Amino acid sequence: MAWKHPVEGFYQPYKQEVEARIAKRWQALGMLRRGQRLKGVKEIVGVARVMVQRWERWGCGGYINRPTLLNSAEQVFEEVRRWLEGRRYKRTEAKKAAGEGVLRGLEAGGKVSSLVGRPYIRQALNALPS
Repeated sequence: MAWKHPVEGFYQPYKQEVEARIAKRWQALGMLRRGQRLKGVKEIVGVARVMVQRWERWGCGGYINRPTLLNSAEQVFEEVRRWLEGRRYKRTEAKKAAGEGVLRGLEAGGKVSSLVGRPYIRQALNALPS
């Protein structure tokens, strides 16, 4: 594959990323960009071969300028997690309700539909209790 970014374009975000699962993706891309074999990369980062191949296509396809390498659903859950993280809830039900509130707020702003507006997902959102 032809790479559109120098190897430094992968290692800088890898060094700055605080989330291990995202850093792992940048690490894999940097290793592939340096010419390491796919099999070795997947073993080092601990993911399936198909995931490394997907990341490689992103890296070669010039998608590196995306803010993250998260898929649509992961972006939504990342946003919900940001709202819930670091807060204490007395009960699980309270945390669940807070998460549903965040999702409703994101949907009111059109963010959820724009990211994951597939029909089956819309049905699930509409089925949430009011």
